[in-house]
Amino acid sequence: TELLECLDAAIATIEQTQCAGSAVLHYLVGKRGNAYRNQGQAEKAIDQYRKALTLAPNAGRKVILLGVLASELAKQGKKTEADQYFTEGYQLAEAAGELGALMRLIEEHSWAAAVNKEFAVVHSLAARGIELSKQLGDHTRQGVFLINLGTAELELGARRALQLHQEAHQIGESNDDEPLEADALYAIGIDYHAMEDQVAAQGHLQRAHKLFVETGHTEMATEVKGFMMQFGYVI
Repeated sequence: TELLECLDAAIATIEQTQCAGSAVLHYLVGKRGNAYRNQGQAEKAIDQYRKALTLAPNAGRKVILLGVLASELAKQGKKTEADQYFTEGYQLAEAAGELGALMRLIEEHSWAAAVNKEFAVVHSLAARGIELSKQLGDHTRQGVFLINLGTAELELGARRALQLHQEAHQIGESNDDEPLEADALYAIGIDYHAMEDQVAAQGHLQRAHKLFVETGHTEMATEVKGFMMQFGYVI
């Protein structure tokens, strides 16, 4: 808190001098936005990022501010405005040849897409980020993009699996095939577990266990029960 008070005081002092448009003010206001962001105060962070954007001393800094601003807007559900800033950032970075800033922009975009569960977008951005970080020799961001790519592939795979298992369940339900229904419910429950949706997993696993018991499939009922007990689900 004391550090933030000092930061606020420094910003106020510079704003009252002839240096109100200086690069120093840009960096300080940006840092104030970062502080709000870290505290979870998104709207205040957005306000500071908008201000810092107007003070950006060069194309690279403007691209970075466009990225963090767009990212915060996207996380707040303001996708249309966020996409406009992301697009502006990409156009400026490429026109100015600002590869380092472009990498930062891609990183912010991928985080925002992940928060909004747009994993196909995350996959595309991460793949691009890996190549760019290799080109620039940024090993840390290369690692970050690799993690993001792996997460996107896992999520996309789980969602595709869920779609197929739901289709199988519909077939079982339409044809009064209870063993197939139970198998599909079990698979769907595991899909939701992998996606960390415990509520949906709980419901499907319970239904699968109940149906296996009712149809006399004791071995499968025992397997589902064991899975549920292992991961703390209620039977």
